Amino acid sequence: MSVSPGFRHVSFGACSIALVLAGCSTAASGTGGSTDGFTDGNNSTIDSTGAPITTTVDSPTSSATVGTAAPTTGDSDTSTTVATQGVDTDDGVTTSTAGPQTTTDATASDTEDTSTTGATTDDTMSTSTEPVDDDDDDDDNVPDDGDNCPADANAGQEDADGDGMGDACDEDDDNDTIPDDMDNCPLVPNQDQKDGDGDGVGDVCDEDLDNDGIPNADDPFANDGGLPGVTTPFKIYAHSSGNLYTVDVNDPYAVTMVSNFKFPADGCDHSVTDVAIDRYGVLYAVTFGCGYVVNPQTAQTYYLGTLPQSFNGLTMIPKGILDPNKDALVGIANSGQWYRLILQNGMFNIQQIGQYGNGYSSAGDAFSIEGVGTFGAVNKVGVGGTVIVEVDPATGAVMSELATLPAYPAVYGLAGWEGLILAFESGGYMVRIDPVTKVVTPIEDKNITWWGAGVGTVIPM
Repeated sequence: MSVSPGFRHVSFGACSIALVLAGCSTAASGTGGSTDGFTDGNNSTIDSTGAPITTTVDSPTSSATVGTAAPTTGDSDTSTTVATQGVDTDDGVTTSTAGPQTTTDATASDTEDTSTTGATTDDTMSTSTEPVDDDDDDDDNVPDDGDNCPADANAGQEDADGDGMGDACDEDDDNDTIPDDMDNCPLVPNQDQKDGDGDGVGDVCDEDLDNDGIPNADDPFANDGGLPGVTTPFKIYAHSSGNLYTVDVNDPYAVTMVSNFKFPADGCDHSVTDVAIDRYGVLYAVTFGCGYVVNPQTAQTYYLGTLPQSFNGLTMIPKGILDPNKDALVGIANSGQWYRLILQNGMFNIQQIGQYGNGYSSAGDAFSIEGVGTFGAVNKVGVGGTVIVEVDPATGAVMSELATLPAYPAVYGLAGWEGLILAFESGGYMVRIDPVTKVVTPIEDKNITWWGAGVGTVIPM
């Protein structure tokens, strides 16, 4: 190739300018050498004055890929940097070439390092991982900018005191200046921390203020743990007009007298027409004009209020049917109509919910047990004796007839258990009815003038 003095000519042959990537082996020139790394056909290299010099390349002792650094601007002498990262060698020794001295510097400031640590190929690019911007630090699916507890998971975003800080991270959820870990009502403000029954739960949030096992809403004496008393488990309660009895739920259904009813001087009639028991064992009773709660251990009665009419039947309907939160007291009129009884300001208000249906009237009683069923004793037009029926607890409507008791026309009391119905006839007899097989079995004459019976709305465990 002919070169004119003062003029540099670069010829691109079979190797591309990216010698490292193409894998072409080229002698690195030193001071005064060609900066393009290519040789003429006479294997000579031209120095900075244009005069040819001959370069002999020794055979390397180990194979390496050589990268050519860009020359420093304004310097006619160029040095070549050999990239050592990614070089697959055993001893780490840098290979040098004969002739002009080359410089090996893995950290040269004017050399761009395009190798990747640990790679065995020279065309691997370096990569880096940038930090991910997490806009939901607690992973509760609520973005941090709208999360009232961005560092504590609380998908519901509950904020009892409405202070903008979620309950999950608020150290005083009710904003009463008492830290939650010291507050006996952490969600209801109560700076006085009053706790009447000493159970560790403040009065303002205590659902059983007197700690007697009866929730306040179901307790006629919510502040007196000794009243009104509760029934004995696994007992049915039956009565005459003036006395209270317990009846075992297993054969032979033994009867035990509790006591005679003891009434206050309230001016009401005191003949008990029926009783009913809620899920907590609270026993209620009605007479011809008033309603009472009764201590089942002593038969002491406590006046609740007056009745707008008389009822010959009384029962409790399990919660979730007439009331979502509590058992509901229902009175049954002689006509067969069912009324919900609600005590307000010393008087029972009544709301009709339904009736047995055409041709039926009340014989005197009904009972309802959660998971067992609701049953009533009725008189049916044209039929002699009492008819035992299954009814809809929401309306009192007869759904089916289970048995007819022709020999017992005055069944004033009805109660039961799982797989058991007991009828109490005013002449003193008790009769067992199987609600599945509908078999009727007389028990015996107890010599008690039965007026009613009652059982709780749940079977005790």
